[in-house]
Amino acid sequence: MDDAKQIVTITFFGGVDPKLFDELKGINEEPQGWPFSGPEDDPKAPKGGIAVARESLLTYDPLNDRKGGNILRIGAVPIEPGSSGVQITVKCSMMLEGYRPKRIVRFFPARWKVDALPKEEEFSGRE
Repeated sequence: MDDAKQIVTITFFGGVDPKLFDELKGINEEPQGWPFSGPEDDPKAPKGGIAVARESLLTYDPLNDRKGGNILRIGAVPIEPGSSGVQITVKCSMMLEGYRPKRIVRFFPARWKVDALPKEEEFSGRE
């Protein structure tokens, strides 16, 4: 994480269907606007949104709480237990508190439609 440059590095969990990683390279031709509210560095670059999540993988409100932007790099890292070995670097329009090292986030490629979650799937006031 680099606060000044608003860059977040994400390593994906293991057990992810490798076909899903192809979605990271997809280009959404439509203007992104919100939640990628900062000026886009490269309108033709792949993009995605990041939602803060709990260790249980529950999110608060991914429809409204996502921030994100251009995917700057898609790379490989050594595979360790629990890791897929796939890592991306994303330039965010705004940094959120949950984008800290060792925290869990959920990533949504820009071509994916993000719907509001049913209330029972959101983390809201649970203990």
